[in-house]
Amino acid sequence: YYNSMGVTGDNWGEGQQSGDTYFKLGLVQLGLLPPALIDNASAFQAAKSAYLNGNYKAEAFRILNAGVPGSGKAMSDNWNSTKSQGPVNFSNSFSIGNQIKLFGRDLGFIAGYRYGSSVQYDPTSESYRLRVDQDPNGNLSTVIASSGLQDVSKEVNGWSALFNVAYKFSPNHSIGLLFMPNFNGTNNVRDLVDENDPNNFIWTKSQFYEQRKQLVYQFKSEHYLPKTKIKMESHASYTRGKSIAPDFRNLQYYEDPINKSFQIGGTIGDGIHRFYRYLTDNVLDSRFTAEMPISKVPGMTRKIKAGISYLKGEKNYNQYDYSLNFGKYAPVLLNDDLNSFFALSNFDITSGVDQNIPYSTIYQYYTENGNAANNTFGETETKSFFLMGDYAINPIIRISGGIRLEQANIYTDVVKFDSLGYAKDDIRRTYSPSLPLANPGKIDELSILPSLNVIYKLRDEELTPINLRINYSQTVARPSVRELSDIAVFDFEFRTAVFGNSNLKIVNIDNYDLRLESYFKNGDDASISFYYKNFKNHIELINSGGVTWQNVDKSRIYGIELEGKKVITKNLDFRANLTLSKSETEYIRTRFEIDGGVKNYIPLDTVKRDMFGQAPYVLNAMMTYTSDSSGFTATVSYNVQGPRLVIVSDLKELPNIYEMPRHMVDIKLSKRLGRHF
Repeated sequence: YYNSMGVTGDNWGEGQQSGDTYFKLGLVQLGLLPPALIDNASAFQAAKSAYLNGNYKAEAFRILNAGVPGSGKAMSDNWNSTKSQGPVNFSNSFSIGNQIKLFGRDLGFIAGYRYGSSVQYDPTSESYRLRVDQDPNGNLSTVIASSGLQDVSKEVNGWSALFNVAYKFSPNHSIGLLFMPNFNGTNNVRDLVDENDPNNFIWTKSQFYEQRKQLVYQFKSEHYLPKTKIKMESHASYTRGKSIAPDFRNLQYYEDPINKSFQIGGTIGDGIHRFYRYLTDNVLDSRFTAEMPISKVPGMTRKIKAGISYLKGEKNYNQYDYSLNFGKYAPVLLNDDLNSFFALSNFDITSGVDQNIPYSTIYQYYTENGNAANNTFGETETKSFFLMGDYAINPIIRISGGIRLEQANIYTDVVKFDSLGYAKDDIRRTYSPSLPLANPGKIDELSILPSLNVIYKLRDEELTPINLRINYSQTVARPSVRELSDIAVFDFEFRTAVFGNSNLKIVNIDNYDLRLESYFKNGDDASISFYYKNFKNHIELINSGGVTWQNVDKSRIYGIELEGKKVITKNLDFRANLTLSKSETEYIRTRFEIDGGVKNYIPLDTVKRDMFGQAPYVLNAMMTYTSDSSGFTATVSYNVQGPRLVIVSDLKELPNIYEMPRHMVDIKLSKRLGRHF
């Protein structure tokens, strides 16, 4: 009772009908009201006056809230964004390697280091968002929900290293070890003012820093058995990944540009939040393959190959969401100097007098929402086996193909809900009234994947062959743990909640390819390919009151690819690749609604449109000049791809979002200095 009176700083009489009895008992315990006079009105008033005018209330407030100032001051007050001159984007790298003899056998090693820094800044970025309104007659119309200008910047600094050693301990056996650490930090800052309403500007301030660490350990061995001519390879890698986003700050406040007044608080816009996020992502990937010839006919490949693999991934995600709240007597925001407004002194316990009644309060304090959905885990396990043959029927026709079996198990859930054994759709899995239940995401499926490849040599010459290739294969694409997790996470880029979909299915793909390739004596080559891919349950990113993922019924993409190399002179050559595609997706569009935490998909209409993530054209070109005598090389490359659908709208009144083409030109010059540099 003291806490409810003290923390809010409200008048003692709020809730008097239910609180008087407890208040009297408190006065008795404090020795201000004799037990025998507990029902005596005048004695009660005298004791109450002694309490209100004494230091009991202030002392109780200090005791109950002793830890609040320290915890508030432990967080920094640097809410303002600052500007400085960024350095030129650059990267430096160094490597050294050699091959030596160890115990009479070849030992090769290489070590390298790279550091890079880059800054992107746009002071005049524009941001627009739309919404659909409905009039009293039920007519829908699209209107601008927000429009504004923003300062956005992104700074990336990172380094990586490589240590690789390989030892051939016998003529037919070798082993290799590799270690590769990667570290990078990304600092994103956004200052956005939404001026869509001329009477109420909405300011958004976001600062998001993320540090990622990845340590990769790899082992490889190669073996050859001369008597049976069997080749064996084994690979194993273990990756330890960690991501930390310490103190992702996001707040909104309103400005009245006419009266120059401000509104800020937990219920204003997105409120005031500081997120602390920690992710560990560890992956074990191992495989073993063996290859054995089945014929000794010279010049014709005839062999069988088999292999097994095992992949195990573990993810653990933890988030702490601190919101900043204000006491009853907190100061108001007078300007856009957020550092002064959130000064650490505002987290101290303050005493004062209001209408002759003393009070104690804290102007500003943090609370952590303690949502169970902020602690999740994910597990991935894939076991596979393949068997294939590669058989030349004659010098002209060669056939290869086989079958691959993959057993995949993916599981993700909230730590608390999983430990308590809550079943799917259990109402206790509710963690937000506006979001679906946090159901477990689970996939347990065996995939049988055949493949067939036929090579027909139209011209059987070693230096100038002409080949016709025909391929068919079945492949799958599985949703990631993040995509399967129903949990919503506020995203810096989208400025909205991103939540997964535990109902996602595996994507099944049929691939058909026809390729004609020709090689020439002068070093030129050219090829033309036709391809067709059919998708079932393709996964797309969709805007549906937040950003999430969905399966679509069927998609397809087909096209043509032209590729070639032209030797212009002895030192100059040109390479290019052009892909032209046509894609189509057909599905029943649904309106996504949540009723009691349960997802409901209400059919609206049938949609045919471009396929998610597919560009209608991609062009790559590269011109290279090489002088072996001087050790000089110059390369100019060009890349562009057509508009790609990157976010799908679940409402026909709202447009889909496309990433537009960007023309990229890269120039690289390198020079050899002496024999070794």
